[in-house]
Amino acid sequence: MSRAAVMKGKYIPMVIYLIAILGVARMCFYEQLYNWDMLPYMAIVLGYEESDSSIVYSKTLEIAARETPPHYRQLLFDTTHILKRQLLGDGQRFNQYTSFFKIKPMYTIACYLGYKSGLSLTKSTVMPSVIFFVALSVLLFFWLASYYPGWMAAILCFLIIISPPLIEVARLSTPDGMSCFWIAIAFYFLLERKSISWLVLSLTLAILTRIDTVIMAIVILSINTFLLLPNSSKGKIYVPWYSLVIILWISLCATILVNAQVQNGFSSFYVNGWVKLSPLMLVENAIQNLKTIQLSSLTVVIALSWMICFHRRKFRWKQWEIVQWAWIMLMIHLTVRYFLFPHLANRFYISTFVMLPVLSLIELRNLRSNTKHNLTQSV
Repeated sequence: MSRAAVMKGKYIPMVIYLIAILGVARMCFYEQLYNWDMLPYMAIVLGYEESDSSIVYSKTLEIAARETPPHYRQLLFDTTHILKRQLLGDGQRFNQYTSFFKIKPMYTIACYLGYKSGLSLTKSTVMPSVIFFVALSVLLFFWLASYYPGWMAAILCFLIIISPPLIEVARLSTPDGMSCFWIAIAFYFLLERKSISWLVLSLTLAILTRIDTVIMAIVILSINTFLLLPNSSKGKIYVPWYSLVIILWISLCATILVNAQVQNGFSSFYVNGWVKLSPLMLVENAIQNLKTIQLSSLTVVIALSWMICFHRRKFRWKQWEIVQWAWIMLMIHLTVRYFLFPHLANRFYISTFVMLPVLSLIELRNLRSNTKHNLTQSV
């Protein structure tokens, strides 16, 4: 087959795929869900230029009431909800509440840039979700196109991207989509490029987007450093450096938390918060909140990916390759995060929803290649 034919086989599916993705992205932008988190993000964006918290509070509510469609406005300002009634009636309390949203600096800066570029304040909070939804779509296509023919890669990627959890995230005012993109980039460099420096950079950007991503970052780098690298000739040289990176990540998170707190916002909402971190309390909360599994499709995705990734290798860890270790990384992250923040809503684990299908598709391709290789050798 000529080079022109090969390129045509990639470009035509890619163009059609991108057109479809842009259409979905447009729908997500104009069908924004106007979730509650939009309000504190709007306040933070206004706070970049206005230092008076009372003015920021009043302008946030005024703009939200004006720009939000009637149906969503009713839900947004529903004061039958205890927290909403408390915050919407007290500007100082609302200002303290923004502490929990200032810990996501890359996302709030992206919202601010969107606002200064001419977007309305409400739309500026969903624009990063839409942009990184498209960026993630492009990344997945080029990634899977290295394993599958163009048309098949486009179809598989499209099925992943239009799954309900991803569509929901693209319509929300949340850093989840941006964080998911950086984590996907990190796994790409881990699995395909074997570039630890780019892996560290990607995970650092993920932490700056969502501070709780530090759990995923530590899990990935720890397993890579202490389980995978020691098997290589240069492993012992790099271990101290990557240990230092983990320490720097923890220091970065501490700095973000200190600078984000407004008028003791964290302690005012979580009185005796350290008590909740006791092992007994963590286990108790984790058991109680298992009911949130009804809000998630995680169990199905995990079960299917486990059957594919470990079909032949089982749990003989010495036979595992990087795909199996990546699966383990995702499961450890899911477990640790759930015990610390016991809720199984889809959007909190959106990177798991993306990466498990990708790992499964890579493993299926590897199994097929190994089968062909064995058949060739036997002949």
